Amino acid sequence: AIPMITYSEIPDSNIAELVVDGFVSQEDFDEISGRMSALIERHGRIMLLEEIRALGGFNLSIIPDDVRFAFHHLKDISHCAVVGERVWLEWLTRVLDPLLSCEVRYFESAEIAAARAWLRDAPD
Repeated sequence: AIPMITYSEIPDSNIAELVVDGFVSQEDFDEISGRMSALIERHGRIMLLEEIRALGGFNLSIIPDDVRFAFHHLKDISHCAVVGERVWLEWLTRVLDPLLSCEVRYFESAEIAAARAWLRDAPD
């Protein structure tokens, strides 16, 4: 099966990029959470760019793992850029922002270069 979520790291930085384009499996989640944990180990705090192309759902069994990972590592993420087309993503970003310790900003898909620049230029 083609992975519906891809993970990459920007060389010589503490920036990780996730692209979600459909269904997220337990295997995808386990691999990505392991790689993100290793990046956090190396850098202390990281920044995240999350591009949501399509949400095809996910295996409900990953919710406890996802929540546990998020709460465990929330303090380790300083900035999160959310990139996508949907109005509800912008709404969700605004709702979650005060609850999260990281700074969250929403960008349209066409603004992905601006999202990358925002993370690159952000103070650690």
